[in-house]
Amino acid sequence: GFAVIWLGIATMFIGMLLALVQDDVKRTLAYSSVSQMGYILMGAGCLAFLGAEGAMGMGGFLYHVINHAFFKGCFFLAAGSLLFRAHELNMYKLGGLWRKMPLTCVCWCLAALGIMGIPLLNGFASKTLLHHAVVEAHHLAGESHLWAAGWIKLAEVMFIITSGGTIAYITKTTYYVFFRRPEPGNHHVEHAREAPGWMLAGTALLALYYGCPHFELFDLRQRLIHDWGPADWTTVAEVSFYGAVWAALFVLLAWLGYRRKRFVRGQAL
Repeated sequence: GFAVIWLGIATMFIGMLLALVQDDVKRTLAYSSVSQMGYILMGAGCLAFLGAEGAMGMGGFLYHVINHAFFKGCFFLAAGSLLFRAHELNMYKLGGLWRKMPLTCVCWCLAALGIMGIPLLNGFASKTLLHHAVVEAHHLAGESHLWAAGWIKLAEVMFIITSGGTIAYITKTTYYVFFRRPEPGNHHVEHAREAPGWMLAGTALLALYYGCPHFELFDLRQRLIHDWGPADWTTVAEVSFYGAVWAALFVLLAWLGYRRKRFVRGQAL
């Protein structure tokens, strides 16, 4: 179980780093899938490590399998619509497509909020379960005075860093494709228009998974209100804070890299 936990942590972290440095939308999504498989693998490792006490790991990784299928399917269908209309998937050659393809943009943003783990959405529920699974594994190792306790605590830290990186590369892709001001004379954007209805139908159907009320989330909310104590809420607050800090750091580094790239391009001209 310990080996599987760290195999999952390495997979999610390396996949996140590779997704951060891509310029192609589909390649970013592909490495994102690698990273999300790491989350699932880590949950399975926590289940194996905890044994009979591993219900949190089992629930987290099974729920994340379902969630990933929905939001990544929505992402790839939206990317297909981008290629169909703009004939380009290099995010640095796109921009401002929220005006040209508003429905595709809405579907993409719903999937983005899900994969980021924004509270009250499906990704938040599965990632919270996975995080609590690794916390339980650390507590078990600590109470049993196992040598693995420190390493599992490090795995939790890597989990939080990777979650911040996930927010960063999804924000980067969303900004460059839909909200950045396009360069003048960009024919990919000028001639783009909304995808046809038969393409939007599948994307919207998957996006409804995020837009409709999730009854399991209401059950989770009731459990959080009635069953959790101050210590549990402190853990959630700490994870949210450190995840936001790491996400801000990754976004800052990406912005500095973009400014440097524009400066070098201007010097070349």
